[in-house]
Amino acid sequence: MGKTPPPHRRCAEHDLSGAASACSAQRQERPRRGGATAKTPSARRRGDENTFGSTALRRKRPQRCREPALRAPPKATSAQRRRATTAPAPPTPLKKGSPAALWNAHTQNATRSAGCLKIGSHVSFSGKGLLAAAEEALGYGATTFMIYTGAPQNTRRKPMEEQYVPEGLALMKEHGIDEIVVHAPYIINLGSYKTDTFGLAVEFLQSEIERTAYIGAADSIVLHPGAYTDKDAQYGIKRIAEGLNEVLTVNGRVHIALETMAGKGTELGRTFEELAAIMDKVHDNDRLRVCLDTCHVHDAGYDIINDFDGVMQEFDRIIGLDRLAVIHVNDSKNPRGARKDRHAPIGSGYIGFDAIHRIVHHEVAKGKPIILETPWIGKDKANQRPMYEAEIALLTGNAEGRFGPEFLEDVARLRAFFDEQLGHPGRNGRDYVLATWELLQDKKQRAEDKREPMERLYDLVVEHGLFPDCSEEQINMRLVGYFAGI
Repeated sequence: MGKTPPPHRRCAEHDLSGAASACSAQRQERPRRGGATAKTPSARRRGDENTFGSTALRRKRPQRCREPALRAPPKATSAQRRRATTAPAPPTPLKKGSPAALWNAHTQNATRSAGCLKIGSHVSFSGKGLLAAAEEALGYGATTFMIYTGAPQNTRRKPMEEQYVPEGLALMKEHGIDEIVVHAPYIINLGSYKTDTFGLAVEFLQSEIERTAYIGAADSIVLHPGAYTDKDAQYGIKRIAEGLNEVLTVNGRVHIALETMAGKGTELGRTFEELAAIMDKVHDNDRLRVCLDTCHVHDAGYDIINDFDGVMQEFDRIIGLDRLAVIHVNDSKNPRGARKDRHAPIGSGYIGFDAIHRIVHHEVAKGKPIILETPWIGKDKANQRPMYEAEIALLTGNAEGRFGPEFLEDVARLRAFFDEQLGHPGRNGRDYVLATWELLQDKKQRAEDKREPMERLYDLVVEHGLFPDCSEEQINMRLVGYFAGI
């Protein structure tokens, strides 16, 4: 996808004015801080009409007609094979009394709230494991979260029995968190032609799936499909499928969510077609799902800013919306189609707050874990902080409830200040942000001043002493509010 694809047909944007705010778990009392040619219709997923806001995908139900007795059945398409209704092998029974079994007993008769937005971020699993992760997530006002069960750069792992899983599950239950996500380590590369690397990837992924199942509250483990390195894409696709076939020989209930990738280097999964090709070659692919990353699909060339409906229709034709399990929401430091994969805080990149807000509240995101992976920011790397709390509050429409009316007043002061200092920065500073990123595309300009848009705005605020009593983190959170246009 080196070339920018032709724009999809524009679909009417759905009305977000009535978007639901955060559920009760997001309003905890706590000290205020920071305050494409379409495939044939047969390739579409069978199902009821699916509404994208004001745009409906109308599906024809298959007619029930009698076929001649001797007529051979039509050959199934690849998409139909991926969606085959044959019953998968029964999962391995949960060990009685295990954390997963106890959690299953808690959730199996409960109806998960569709009205509550499941949104959170990546949190740390170090120290007290799941308990610490849940505490951190609740500190951000999250209703879900994502973890690595150990360092993503190595294979060293503490036994799950030492990861405070029962305590973490109890805290999650108390605050209404019923689903989380696990991310597989970066060092897993199922696309490698090297025997030792491939063998490690298969063995380690199987181990991570077992650790995920132990938790019980995680339905999916997100996996970067892999890179073909010195071979080619076709080899890599075949190799990844080979690895997944080995991994999926072990029965279980945990799904593997293949992540959409930006297309950096030789990594695979940058197009929906590549993901579908992998799935087609996996024998028992009923446990395969997809994690859609907004930064990655943008950098891969999909126009999620102006035509997210069209992108999702294409996803549905090629893979099927029933496969979408997790959404990673990140802004991007690069223009569409750059194939770079550089995340940015929400609103401070090329995608922008408005587009990401539409995605988060889109029909396809309902009931699915939405995970922020935006970078930690700060002038001093040792003291950098995440913007998760502000991003969650702003995306759920709960900024005032989270930080108080003074937060909104400060953002209004910022808007007036930037209008005066920058002339016409555009709605939510959008024109300024995009112009600065374009400037940074020039190597000479970047050598003279490498500061990114958000850092430049922060420096301007500090230079004029606008918020002398605010910390760096608090000022940056107000900048995120400025990008959101509150």
